[in-house]
Amino acid sequence: MDKIQKISGVMRWTVLLIAVVVISYLLYQQWIENTIAYFENEMLYHLWESDQASNGLITLFLAPILVLMALSVYWIFALLGQFQQGEFFSPLALRYYVAFIWTKVAGLLYKLLLSIVVAKWHGALFDSNKLIIHLEFGYLTTLILMGLVAYLLKAAKAIEDENKEFV
Repeated sequence: MDKIQKISGVMRWTVLLIAVVVISYLLYQQWIENTIAYFENEMLYHLWESDQASNGLITLFLAPILVLMALSVYWIFALLGQFQQGEFFSPLALRYYVAFIWTKVAGLLYKLLLSIVVAKWHGALFDSNKLIIHLEFGYLTTLILMGLVAYLLKAAKAIEDENKEFV
């Protein structure tokens, strides 16, 4: 158990360090290199490079993606903190895990919505648009599997609590 707790502590800070590096790189790409590296969309790139669209407004539309990235890191950091304390099946650990999943779902839905908004915006400025929605099958199955794991952990915890009451 101590080994798992130590690994959780190391992973906790590793996740945070990697997140800081990645988000710093993404911001560097956007503000120094003038390139968007965290939302793949041809029409968005065209809007970004155009004088007809406001890069400030584009940045405002992209900000929730970065916020959701940071929020995902927060939930994982908090979850690994619970693991570091030996609280592997606590209600709080499960809550952090479920919050992480919902953050990922929110990110997926926001990117879908943003794709539609970008297509409409691009069409209004350039009289040409094509709606391209990226849905990765692997990402969707991972989200479904994570939800299933959360359900199973909750059910296992309920059975464990019931067994403790019985004894």
